[in-house]
Amino acid sequence: MLFTHKDITLSTSKAIFQIVLLGAFGGWLGGVCINASGGFVLAIQNWAPYKAAWVGFVATLILSYPWVWTMKQRGWWLSGAVFGVVASILAVLFYFLFWPYDGHGREDVHKTVFMILASYPIPVFGIGGLTGIFTSSWIRPTQDGERLWVDLVLPFFIVGGFVSVLGTVQPLEDESVTAESLSPDELECCRVAYRAFVKKVGVSFAVFEAEKYCEVECPLVNECLSACSTLKNACASDDVTCKDEHRSCVLSCPNE
Repeated sequence: MLFTHKDITLSTSKAIFQIVLLGAFGGWLGGVCINASGGFVLAIQNWAPYKAAWVGFVATLILSYPWVWTMKQRGWWLSGAVFGVVASILAVLFYFLFWPYDGHGREDVHKTVFMILASYPIPVFGIGGLTGIFTSSWIRPTQDGERLWVDLVLPFFIVGGFVSVLGTVQPLEDESVTAESLSPDELECCRVAYRAFVKKVGVSFAVFEAEKYCEVECPLVNECLSACSTLKNACASDDVTCKDEHRSCVLSCPNE
């Protein structure tokens, strides 16, 4: 199927394939950045970026037909950025619909999405927008009078943007912190902060926000959550009571 507009002709099927290919790449890169607290090498060995690649594929596939149409219009680079950002938001939504956080579940997935967007705006919006511009500029045939801008200036802008986004991701220093090494005030801060955040933002973000608020790692929280995970792993798939006990466990961490 060909899509012709003035002097621009595109193969729709080929364009869609290219869109979802770059959508998967953008999802993977975003997943790496969001999970890079232990370093990029560890992040690419985690399953999360590859799950993010899958939802990036799904999100861009949904948007592919209107996206192809906008490549023949004026302001195609801006619409590419908009589609890239929308695809990123959809990818975050799909990720937590497929793999929901224990703290929110699918019924409150919007809370998890809002927290991701608030906690990681640069990877989500930056990578999404840049990937969208790159996608449109790659697929759309360069027209006369655009070559300097599209073939030279725009690639430097896109590459520079990706480098800037990656530069904002700072892996946490690998330090061994134990509960015994924290002062009583730091221990209490971790305990109170985690419980204050967990019902609002979910388990993983509650740990992140508590450590950011207290300006110290909170190993006592992670130790308690590990014990809760052991309880969850022992639950049968249809054992609602056991799952409720696990949820109660993660909400009451850390133990006194």
